Amino acid sequence: MTANAALEHASQDEKVAEIVSQNLNYLEVALYGVFRSAQENDEIPSHKNARALARFVLNTVQGLRVLSKGCLGKNRRQILIDVVDVTIEAI
Repeated sequence: MTANAALEHASQDEKVAEIVSQNLNYLEVALYGVFRSAQENDEIPSHKNARALARFVLNTVQGLRVLSKGCLGKNRRQILIDVVDVTIEAI
């Protein structure tokens, strides 16, 4: 719903833009917490920027939502899997 609201309404409605921004910030903060915890437990490298990773994954998830709606055909599943695989490798 966030992706739809951002794409369809946020540029025209300040209230929608604010809600979208708050939602994306909430998700970013949650992902940041997950990545910091993973670094503290040596599950992902500590030299990686946890904030940047959170933003990258948030952007990827939102992009996957858009891509999944617009991508048709036999390759759809593989395209989405490729994006997820590259995202996991980046972490």
